Amino acid sequence: MGELSLTGEVRTVPGLLIAALACGQSGLTLLQSNQAQVGRQASLSPCLGIHHLSDLKRPISPMTASNLGANDVPAASDATLDDIKGQQTAKRALIIAATGGHHLLLFGPPGSGKTMLAKRMLGLMAPLTEQEAVEIACIQSVTAGSLPGPTLERPFREVHHSTSAAALIGGGSPPRAG
Repeated sequence: MGELSLTGEVRTVPGLLIAALACGQSGLTLLQSNQAQVGRQASLSPCLGIHHLSDLKRPISPMTASNLGANDVPAASDATLDDIKGQQTAKRALIIAATGGHHLLLFGPPGSGKTMLAKRMLGLMAPLTEQEAVEIACIQSVTAGSLPGPTLERPFREVHHSTSAAALIGGGSPPRAG
């Protein structure tokens, strides 16, 4: 799956993981252009039949997660609640929200520690399940066009305080996620 350039090179296109999962469920083989991305996809679901095709002049070479080093998962964040002095009520709210899977809204004046607390919440939450990791990778594959790498760490997005509603939730033509 890819886009053919005038030089015969096959370029990566968005939505690779969703196409790979559909091919895997159907028992089909997917041809993909980006060798590094193939390794990340294969590590998310080892049953996928994905092969690398960089251009139309070269033969197809089978790729697996093991020969691309795709199992190198980034380490989790070292930030913990022990780093925070005081704010006992806020820390307790974080623990309750993280363990119960509840939503949490932090508000207050600039510099009061909202972002610091939010970043620490990642360390309290359970790692992603394989199914959750695949779902997140599918969304990233369609919206960003490429994946940052396989990880079971929950994503954290830090938005600016002046972000508009459209930038936060998405929209536009063609529609894009926020």
